[in-house]
Amino acid sequence: MEYFLQIAVDTIVLASLYTLIGTGFSLRYSLVKYLDIGFAVYMTLGAYAYLVFSKYFGLYAFVYSVLFSAIVAYICERFYFAKLEDRKSSPMIMMIASLGFMTLVQAIIAMMFTSNVQGLRTDISVYNVVGVAITDVKVVSILCAFIFVILLNLILKRTKFGSHIRAINDNKALAETTGIPVKKISLVIASISAGVATLAGILYGMDTSVDPLMGMSLLLSGVTASIIIDIQDAKKVYIGAIILATIQNIVVWFLGGEWKDAIVFLLLIVILLVRPEGLLGKKLIRTV
Repeated sequence: MEYFLQIAVDTIVLASLYTLIGTGFSLRYSLVKYLDIGFAVYMTLGAYAYLVFSKYFGLYAFVYSVLFSAIVAYICERFYFAKLEDRKSSPMIMMIASLGFMTLVQAIIAMMFTSNVQGLRTDISVYNVVGVAITDVKVVSILCAFIFVILLNLILKRTKFGSHIRAINDNKALAETTGIPVKKISLVIASISAGVATLAGILYGMDTSVDPLMGMSLLLSGVTASIIIDIQDAKKVYIGAIILATIQNIVVWFLGGEWKDAIVFLLLIVILLVRPEGLLGKKLIRTV
């Protein structure tokens, strides 16, 4: 019984991380409408920023790392991606541009910190609850995801800012003609998404380890979680995250740990072939 409870807890923790990553990515996608692969780098950048800041600022390093990534995202969006969008660059060009940005940042991080795996914490506290071991980092991961999902739903459903985001998601050109400040909102969302990605990267790094390439594998899981339900609806990403984490842990339980990443790839391929709009998404219509 304790073994199954442990699997259940681990599934919830994994789903929490996927919720943070997938929701941040989905928010970004809902406004820009291209796969921002560079989003992955904020998980890595934030984790390494925490590695540096924690030596000087203690617990405040968490906050400073999130702010650092948010500022970097704001600058990149304002002076790089926004300029490309002003030139009417295609989604493919934008995706390549984000890939180039990610590769550049990863290379800089590797030069500064080497490519070796590093840990963010050594003083992790472990609690035993009814025979289930859970660390303080895992508890924080669950709480962060829970609070973020509630806040996001409240903002998107009950605030003017949320209604603007929904309008841009539905029809960006029309939203702009009605006076909605699309560019300003895109800048804000870029910063928020980067901050959420940083939060996920730090929590993941505390529980395991960090390396310059860690963001890409995490992004794949987050994207899969967001696509399962509807990539354009950030409010429901947590459902896809729970489904993905559950499937992942069941497969690992039966087939072994080497299948942990492989099942994500397989599930993503199946979804894209069978229902690319997601289980609850609107049917995609190709226009000629």
